[in-house]
Amino acid sequence: MHILIVGPYHSGYLYFPVAKELGMKLSVITTNRDDYAVPDEKRAQIDNFIIVDSFEPDTLVGAAVQLHQKDPVDGVLPGFEFLVEETAHVSHALGVRGLDPEKASLVRDKALMRQALHAADVRAPKFARATDALDLEHVIEQVGFPAVIKPVKMAVSIGVARVDNPVELLAAYEDIVNDDGVWSLKNGAAVVVEELLVGTEYVVDGCVTSNGEVDVFEFGEYALGPQPHFQILRFTAYHPEDLPQSDVMAAYIKEVVRAVGIVVGPFHAELIMTKDGPVLVEIANRLPGGSISELGESVTGKSMVKCALLAAVGQPIPEPAQPRARAASIEYILAPSELFGRAYKQIVGLDELVKSPSAGRLTIDIEPGTIIPPYFDDRSLVGELRYHGNSVEEVEAFHQRYINEVRIEG
Repeated sequence: MHILIVGPYHSGYLYFPVAKELGMKLSVITTNRDDYAVPDEKRAQIDNFIIVDSFEPDTLVGAAVQLHQKDPVDGVLPGFEFLVEETAHVSHALGVRGLDPEKASLVRDKALMRQALHAADVRAPKFARATDALDLEHVIEQVGFPAVIKPVKMAVSIGVARVDNPVELLAAYEDIVNDDGVWSLKNGAAVVVEELLVGTEYVVDGCVTSNGEVDVFEFGEYALGPQPHFQILRFTAYHPEDLPQSDVMAAYIKEVVRAVGIVVGPFHAELIMTKDGPVLVEIANRLPGGSISELGESVTGKSMVKCALLAAVGQPIPEPAQPRARAASIEYILAPSELFGRAYKQIVGLDELVKSPSAGRLTIDIEPGTIIPPYFDDRSLVGELRYHGNSVEEVEAFHQRYINEVRIEG
């Protein structure tokens, strides 16, 4: 089996060792520049490493067709959120499983995503799209306050803000347009404004198998910071039996998957469980970011990475392994806002906490002495600490230790 990954970055690198474990030939097409520069230690796992000048669909398709003619490709997967649409063009050109290029925008553009749900009579928030400041007055007439504004194609809560009046709406819009962006992508001028959803935010992930079955198997919960921002403070992966209404959420996400046209491969969905039931925040046809899929596997015994690879090349999904934990969490290490734009001195209490048997991998992204970016999103993330437990209560107890013992000093 031969798998092609387009532009791997971040969680896209998880494909490399698992493809080798499955005995697959691994090819990569990338610009190998900036965020997409593949580290040398990861290049050692790649059989065909193809560098292109850009991620323009025609450029990617041309390189992929040349590869396919020499060494037939069985499946194609996007290596990152921002390349889902481009990957659809590649899979279509090679005649392998993948998104319809004409519908791929439904899993990237949040306005088109909601439009597709409404058209399919699937519960979705009231929304409107704006492409310049002059649109905002007309848009808010359709949506009303309180509302949430967000860029149509960004990720990790960048630019997402609650607004309660026209002044806040315009200010939030200008913040989005003037933002420097991340991962070589800027927000642009297009935004979606939607009704504020009230409830708990959950992650519901899975994979569409090679025979078209929508397999939902990962469930988690986000803890968010105070509004008007929606910064993620913590993620917890649950066994479905420990999460009330997991069956309701799974049934809803299956409807969403079909409505937006995901026909094969992984999907990462976020929803709010409101008093009227689940309502989609967003869905993507790719792996979840960061360590979420690894935490999910520890709780379910089912590897989302392995499922995605096998589905892409037309192979059946294996039975799950024995779970290693009943629940698992990621604590996102965040500095207080008064340290934004400043360097911090140290993280107090963390060294002792990581000695606990419940503690897992610790990653520090912003080292002491480094300036903390002034953003209420992933860009100000100092690091993350993974941990697990044999029960939900055990994981919650560790979380309380983190809250009580860890602090960042300026």
